[in-house]
Amino acid sequence: MPNVRAANKVKIGAWVDRLDAANLRQFAASQGLHVSTLIEAAVMKSLPMILAEAACSLTQDQGQLIASAK
Repeated sequence: MPNVRAANKVKIGAWVDRLDAANLRQFAASQGLHVSTLIEAAVMKSLPMILAEAACSLTQDQGQLIASAK
């Protein structure tokens, strides 16, 4: 069975620096949560904004393509 805790530390380390990763782990532990739960919640909270920005960018790109085709 893989060491989930070690794998989780590697993933977090890839996303943030060591101090932030340590703070994130400490906060998660103080809340009785797993770090992945916090990350998932942050992504879900940010998802509407991310999708809106992507849609805006796509609309601008399409507008530029249409303008350049004329």
